[in-house]
Amino acid sequence: MFRLSVSDCWRQVAIHTFILLKAFPDKQMFIHRYTLIGIQYFVKRAIIFTIIQTSLKNPDSWVSKQQNCQMIEPQINKPEPVRRSPNIWIDADACPNQIKELIFSTSRKRQIPVVLVANQTIRAPESKIITVLTVPDGADKADDYIVDQIQKNDLVITGDIPLAARAIAKDCTAIGVRGELYDESTIGSRLATRNLMQHLRSGGMETKGPRPFGPKDLQAFANQLDRILTKLCRATSD
Repeated sequence: MFRLSVSDCWRQVAIHTFILLKAFPDKQMFIHRYTLIGIQYFVKRAIIFTIIQTSLKNPDSWVSKQQNCQMIEPQINKPEPVRRSPNIWIDADACPNQIKELIFSTSRKRQIPVVLVANQTIRAPESKIITVLTVPDGADKADDYIVDQIQKNDLVITGDIPLAARAIAKDCTAIGVRGELYDESTIGSRLATRNLMQHLRSGGMETKGPRPFGPKDLQAFANQLDRILTKLCRATSD
């Protein structure tokens, strides 16, 4: 097989350069393409062979250079954990306006998203963290939507006991509009009482309705809301 040494490559470079200068002494615009390609080819070969021979003659120096090169481990920036604040979901059809205004104020102060779900149009201040959703008319349509969308540690505001029970089953917290805390220890008895009263009313028995919503109820709700949000925000930040 035909092989070229380093000296042969440089000799070919000199020959092609001589041909180029001899053929075009006046350095005309036209340059012989083949001659230029030949020069480039043999120059590259000569340089490569020179590097290889140098490394073979002095292997120790080549190895030492490699040993002195330290591999730098790539630094991967780990993404910071995203803090997910709890969402406040309001069963808005029967929620008193005072409660909604209080929640709006608390939402702006704590920067916690609020979602109002209702079968009718609900007024709310324009805000990036306050959303109003109107669902079609129908029994439990709003409740079903809320249960489908809530996630762990969300807060549900409702006076509907069955909805509160469904929220607790999804590891959420529920409080009533009068500040009642619904949890696993109390929801069973509250649900049983609600079902009993509903059965008595359906049988024709007259029962007392809820008392009018007053300032004490609003204050009780405000205190409970503050306690629950503080607890939920700590849980989601851990």
